[in-house]
Amino acid sequence: MLVVTESNGESLMKPTIKSSKGFTLLEVIIVITLLAILAVAGMTKYSFNIVSSAEDSAKNTVVAAVRDGLQIYASREVANGNPASYPASLDSAGGNSAASVANPLFRNILEVGVAKQWHKFSTTCYSFEQQASGGGITHNYYQYDPATGAFSDAPGGC
Repeated sequence: MLVVTESNGESLMKPTIKSSKGFTLLEVIIVITLLAILAVAGMTKYSFNIVSSAEDSAKNTVVAAVRDGLQIYASREVANGNPASYPASLDSAGGNSAASVANPLFRNILEVGVAKQWHKFSTTCYSFEQQASGGGITHNYYQYDPATGAFSDAPGGC
């Protein structure tokens, strides 16, 4: 090996400091991995919020349809020359039964009925079952009054 030296014996090859103008591949991989972990954590919460929002919309749509159906029922009674009245029951399902295709709820006032997420506890008490954030199920209760045709929230149950 040949080493070039000056006349005083010092090496002409001086150590140089490499200027850093970029990131190493390892640093880039670590940052991408951390971003991916954060994205997955955020998506889990976001996807739960989407499902929860969709369930709220489904519940609100059914409640509005039931209320509209009750008004249409009373209007038909009046149109037929009878006093305004409401059905004694919103469906023929027995008490304490879950909505299903074979056993749709609200069939006396809705043409198709509801076959999912609703539960009938009695002739006048219904609940909408929704996934809770902790993994359990929450119930939103509704009370039907056949005398007035009201289908209203019953926060404490019925």
